[in-house]
Amino acid sequence: MGKLHDVIGFVQNEQTALNHVIYNSLPDQLARMLVEDREFSYYMSTRDYDPERPVMALTFDDGPKIGNTERILDVLEKYNVTATFFVVGSNVNENSEYLLKRMVDLGCEIGNHTNDHEILTGLDAAGMKAQIKATDDKIKQYAGVDCHLLRPPGGAYNDEVLANAGKPLIYWNVDTNDWETLSTEHVIHEIRTYKHDGSIILMHDLYECTAEAMEVVIPELISEGYQLMTISDMAYAKGIDLENGVNYYDLGMFPDEDEEEE
Repeated sequence: MGKLHDVIGFVQNEQTALNHVIYNSLPDQLARMLVEDREFSYYMSTRDYDPERPVMALTFDDGPKIGNTERILDVLEKYNVTATFFVVGSNVNENSEYLLKRMVDLGCEIGNHTNDHEILTGLDAAGMKAQIKATDDKIKQYAGVDCHLLRPPGGAYNDEVLANAGKPLIYWNVDTNDWETLSTEHVIHEIRTYKHDGSIILMHDLYECTAEAMEVVIPELISEGYQLMTISDMAYAKGIDLENGVNYYDLGMFPDEDEEEE
């Protein structure tokens, strides 16, 4: 009987240890994997993808801005879709922290738009890297995530920018010109007219017209069958491995590695 009790005690101890791993250690280990394994976290999509339906990435530059960014996030949450926000580091601080954390909570992606909206082609290599790193550091500090994408301000890039970016550059194939027209109708028209599978839409979350347009465009696109997702999720869905130092205009087509825009 003594040996039987020893066996039972051993089994109970092992079960207790296993339960500890399952309910305590394992979740922590998986969480660390998601944070530390760049490749796994970068391409991991938590959303269903239907290859028979078109995809699109809505992108917003220059924020975050209290009010407008929040309004856009409200629409994204309402329709359970995501977008990518290319933030300016000088706008990332204690006041906007809740917006960045909400982006992450909703499954959105945060990209780098430099710290001071500097035109990178006018900087030397050290200046470029400083602008990019400062914004990366703020995104990590206030959003708790690493940043994997860069959109150069003004769309200005050259070989030096590509060489020093340390990230894929994300351009666009639909420019809504929201900053210039300040017209809700114009934003809606440009998206309706030029969208296609794999489109990257350029907008700015600084403007009320853009937030208003999203309240119309997002449900309309969904009704047309579009799946609205982040840049990284769309690349994953398309089987595209985004490469550092390569400029991507349109994930329905090949990246443009040679063309320069002044």
